[in-house]
Amino acid sequence: MKIIVETEEQKQKILEQSKYIHDFLISKDDVNGLGKDWIMGLDSDKAGTLMHLYMAPQIIEVTTKQ
Repeated sequence: MKIIVETEEQKQKILEQSKYIHDFLISKDDVNGLGKDWIMGLDSDKAGTLMHLYMAPQIIEVTTKQ
């Protein structure tokens, strides 16, 4: 897999967004009434590639328009 972007800034945004998806959690402190130990993250089967792009930055290639 290769993702081609036009700028380093675009690459960094994709990597930041991927890390955000990976680290996304909702805990009892975010939602009231769901119990003391309640916690939820995103389903890695449904967000697998997107949530792990940040771990493989070499997949994203910066190529300027010609």
